Amino acid sequence: MREMVSEDALSGEYVAQKMQECMKGKPFSHAVFDGFVRKEVVAGLVKAFGKEIFTQQRADLFQFSQTLDLHGSSQKVIKQFVAFLDSTEFAAHVTRVTGVKVK
Repeated sequence: MREMVSEDALSGEYVAQKMQECMKGKPFSHAVFDGFVRKEVVAGLVKAFGKEIFTQQRADLFQFSQTLDLHGSSQKVIKQFVAFLDSTEFAAHVTRVTGVKVK
């Protein structure tokens, strides 16, 4: 997890602050995790997503661009990030902060 997440975001103080934010979030429980992912990981993801193929999705009420399933990406940094988000370690961290069992 340390290769993806900033040191500050793993500190007890940061986690405690996010736990409080989550409990007090309005109109529903939530917290914003600014600076959670390391800057160099974010930069790599931005570059990798620039190489992904996006298709336009449109309906009456919305329009957005969508990639194929990211598990199948050929970009190493995207595969690593998806594996991180799927990890039990990340799920345990989210559960610790939010109190909601994720996995």
